[in-house]
Amino acid sequence: MENKKLSVAQYQALTHSKQIHIVFDLLIWLPWFVMAAWAVTMNYWALAITGWFFFFLTGLRQAHEAFHRTMGIHPPLNNFILLILSPLMLTCLHATRYIHLRHHKYCLQQNDIEGEAARKSAIRAIIEGPLYPIKTHIAAWRSAGKHTRFWMSCEGAAIVIFYSFGIIFFTKFAIAHLIAMIVGEWVVSFFAVWMVHRNCENQSNPARTIRRKWKALLSYSMFYHYEHHAYPRVPTRNLNKLANLLDQHSAYRPPIAF
Repeated sequence: MENKKLSVAQYQALTHSKQIHIVFDLLIWLPWFVMAAWAVTMNYWALAITGWFFFFLTGLRQAHEAFHRTMGIHPPLNNFILLILSPLMLTCLHATRYIHLRHHKYCLQQNDIEGEAARKSAIRAIIEGPLYPIKTHIAAWRSAGKHTRFWMSCEGAAIVIFYSFGIIFFTKFAIAHLIAMIVGEWVVSFFAVWMVHRNCENQSNPARTIRRKWKALLSYSMFYHYEHHAYPRVPTRNLNKLANLLDQHSAYRPPIAF
């Protein structure tokens, strides 16, 4: 892979987690979720949509950290992070974890289910978006081991309980949140796969990145994808630092995501 030239000291510095970093990563989606819930009760729908957008983005970031166990918490606790997020994001995240780790192993190859969207046109990737979570859940259930299927079962039950309880006691917000998460799951393969992997099949590190600071801020650094594939164990919060180090080591510049 291009640019994989970090020293041991540099790598350790990038993967180290301070207590404040852990707290931030654990609470990252909570303000946006609360904002969306409050906005719905007040009928501030534009504010609610903004809250849902950033909740889904930050929830995806936290889930992604749990996939790779990069938050700095005790490893088994990552399973409970995914269990909590699954009903909130309307997906069994252990299924997504299984498919995502296979994506790193077989990136953009024929058996990379997550990477399929990158080989399609933008319009097709969006139109076929609802099929993506169905494919990932079926594939994970069929291929994964007992550990993943156990957690998928727990997460499926949590989703049913969460929305059943919510629709009975918090009808307005529960239904609105359900619709928002359906939309989020619809477009996630376009934003999280197509945008960062399109037209990259022939590269040794087949991923794109960003370099503008305002884009990194707006996306919570989730689009430093070239850097993530080069060093999956580096937490998202440090991917901008990793990008700077890699740029110093080589004249090569990865393609831009947006």
